[in-house]
Amino acid sequence: MLAYFIYFIFYTDSGNKYKLENNSLKNLTEEEIVENAIINIKIFLNSSPYLLKLLDICNEFDKYKLIFFILNLLKLDNEANKKTNYESLIADATHCYFARVCDYFITNDIGCKIKSQVAYRILWHARTQVIDIKQASKLFTSKSQ
Repeated sequence: MLAYFIYFIFYTDSGNKYKLENNSLKNLTEEEIVENAIINIKIFLNSSPYLLKLLDICNEFDKYKLIFFILNLLKLDNEANKKTNYESLIADATHCYFARVCDYFITNDIGCKIKSQVAYRILWHARTQVIDIKQASKLFTSKSQ
């Protein structure tokens, strides 16, 4: 039900004006994509009083699912060729949600990594660092020496 509600608001209220073309994301760094996503998602959330009200009444887990769903609609995850389905979106949001209490969230899925960074910054769980396997290997190798 939440998905249909967001889909309706996105395509009727916003006219899909926030969607970036995937080609424009290819030349951006990961940090630039995250910054762009944060700006666009805040604009999107403020575009409808229903969305802000929805964030007020959602539990914490639903907020993560909402952020991930909106980011999929906005196409700000740089996954031009990946078919995203609802189950995958929920799995990524669930991993992100449970990792919010950890120091690190390690994932090699670039879409999940970007969405998690955005979600943590929007929902004020900034202490969790989202890193990939290579970064984790370097980090933990340097800490053990």
